[in-house]
Amino acid sequence: MFALLASAAWITPAHAQLEGLSSEQRRMIEQLPADQRREVMRRLEQERGTQRQARPEFPEVVDREAVDAQREAREADEARRIRAGDTLVISFRAAAVGTDAATRAQTVAQRLDRSNPYLLDELGRISLPGVGVIPLAGLTTGE
Repeated sequence: MFALLASAAWITPAHAQLEGLSSEQRRMIEQLPADQRREVMRRLEQERGTQRQARPEFPEVVDREAVDAQREAREADEARRIRAGDTLVISFRAAAVGTDAATRAQTVAQRLDRSNPYLLDELGRISLPGVGVIPLAGLTTGE
């Protein structure tokens, strides 16, 4: 009984190695002399072991230079954003012309120009005399 179990254990791995082969390939291996069949089985086992251990190679799908350029642009943009405690020099001009309201607006704009530079408070707000408090933190100079 021991001999039967031992041979069954030897056959099972061999059959596992033959899986994935065509019936013709299996037939050819089975027709080989015992020593050649063992060599073929050993090589199949080696090849399959190498395939299991091999790490798949994936193509580079991320353009690292583009990602770096985007990050640098974001960082530069953040550096240009207005923050609490910043000092700003702001140019004012009146939108309307030719009316009493335009004249008053022009007078206010000139007074605001003369009050430059402006210091933003701890919340990133600017206080303009006669206009009020305006939050500017997070904006760019163009905004």
